[in-house]
Amino acid sequence: MDNHKFYEYGFDIVAKATLENYRTVFNIIKVDKFFSYEFSLVKILDSCDIEAIKEFIEITKNNYKELFRPSQDIMGTISTLLFIVPEVKSQDLNFIINFRYVRSFMLGLKGKYEIRIIFFDIKNKKVYTNKNAKVLRVYYEKLFKKGVVDGGMRGQV
Repeated sequence: MDNHKFYEYGFDIVAKATLENYRTVFNIIKVDKFFSYEFSLVKILDSCDIEAIKEFIEITKNNYKELFRPSQDIMGTISTLLFIVPEVKSQDLNFIINFRYVRSFMLGLKGKYEIRIIFFDIKNKKVYTNKNAKVLRVYYEKLFKKGVVDGGMRGQV
């Protein structure tokens, strides 16, 4: 996405995917529709500073209205925060693996908001995720092995 508010918060890439679903009768008459959104927010960091990462997570939690407005037409919204770092320290793995954030709006009638986190460890060529992003790990590991994800840090670590 070009010129998005989250660029002002320091994210390097902001991408959005929209899934539109319809319920129909006899595959002809549309009864209703609802949307699901997924945002990917990428940040390249010089080091794996968990306090700085927690700030980016708080920005994403507190400014969700910059991404979407909860409504009865939205089933769910997911923000995937991708951090590209030179190296993930072993003491930070506990935070990464156990991070969880899900917020429901009006008991789910206006959708839910979930945050997933993914870390690319450039030095060790590993991908670390929280439990909610675990399904994405295999996909990102394949990209990482192909050399697609290096954060412009090739030769620096």
